[in-house]
Amino acid sequence: MSSSALLVLAVPLAGCLFVDEINHPPIAVVDDTSTSNLFKGQRAVFDPSRSTDPDLGDTASLTFRWSVDGLDVNTMDNPKLFGFVGDPGPSVLVSFCETGPHSVSVIAFDRHHAQSAPSMVAVTVAPTPPSQLTIETGGHVTACNDHLVGVPLPLAGNAQLAHPGSIGSDPASLACAAETLTYHWHVTGPNSQPGAISIVEGECTSNNPPSFGMTDAPTQLGGDTTANTACLVATAPGMYTVELKVDADGAFFSSKTDSSKDMRPSVTANIAIGPDRPACADGFIPALGSYVLDRSSPQTFAVTAVLDDADYYPGTTGTRFTWSLWHESDATWRDIPDWSLPTYTVDPTLFAVDEQVRVRVRVQDRVDRTAPSCDPSADVCPLAHDFPDQLCFDPTTIDCEAWATWDVRFR
Repeated sequence: MSSSALLVLAVPLAGCLFVDEINHPPIAVVDDTSTSNLFKGQRAVFDPSRSTDPDLGDTASLTFRWSVDGLDVNTMDNPKLFGFVGDPGPSVLVSFCETGPHSVSVIAFDRHHAQSAPSMVAVTVAPTPPSQLTIETGGHVTACNDHLVGVPLPLAGNAQLAHPGSIGSDPASLACAAETLTYHWHVTGPNSQPGAISIVEGECTSNNPPSFGMTDAPTQLGGDTTANTACLVATAPGMYTVELKVDADGAFFSSKTDSSKDMRPSVTANIAIGPDRPACADGFIPALGSYVLDRSSPQTFAVTAVLDDADYYPGTTGTRFTWSLWHESDATWRDIPDWSLPTYTVDPTLFAVDEQVRVRVRVQDRVDRTAPSCDPSADVCPLAHDFPDQLCFDPTTIDCEAWATWDVRFR
């Protein structure tokens, strides 16, 4: 006998006996099949397949009516919901545009239009975590592949937001407004360097270095700031680590199984800060050497290239050139006053016929250093002579001079 109850009705109609079954309402069950955090714009699948009907054969024919946050999806105009698949369907895909708690419920109907009690599942939607988070460093990179100490270094955080809840090619599935991103900058530097780091949010400006000082302890910059740029100034050489964490809509991302676990996307960048190394000359016109020249024509000497971590030439204006002369009738090196250009022209009429004249140029960057200790009678003074540990090149393959000399005679 069927498990359905029987109702026996005796009806005095031509001696016939009618027997009919009592219809039972179905039992709705909805399951959230997502296995991880549910993020804004992400698809969530809600499955009613465990719904049943006590009446034999009715389970397979059940239909469903869905509600989100208490509103019927067939009639709702709900900005919280931007993707819904199912009409009414055995399962639905729902994507939420509003973070926070939500509810999805279903009512089952059998073929006799009997309806179940609602079955509801509660979900919490978090902001979409940024993806492809990167830190970009600007500024000049030296030949030693580091950045110069004391020079403001621009930093930029790049975060992309992706809504994995896109449903096919329907433009409505992309209707969620993008989250407001909040950037948290942390920086650590070499130990035993108190005050060695300063960092401010925003672009590097002429007001840098900023007044916001840090020690070697990890320090957070900015708190609730939407600035994705920062400016770092390191006043001591060494390796610095910059960490960037990003919130979306002010949310603290946490694990679904451990709400205290910080799941905010983060990225780190190691930034090498080098000392200000001395400059050296690497190109000359004419080439360094000894020459016999026509005394009827002035002779111009020039430096065509200066290697330096900040004041390189050509390309910057910080390189300093000091020119000096020595000749047989005044065997003393004398600087040319008020002359700091990369070129110098010698007037041959100032010297006797066939008199030996020596023309020397010394290059310097912005830092005042003592004169190189090379023998003044030498033609060149290699940078490696005084600064062997501050070279960004191989001195056996590159001749780079702290000062250099031409020998000439005018006939």
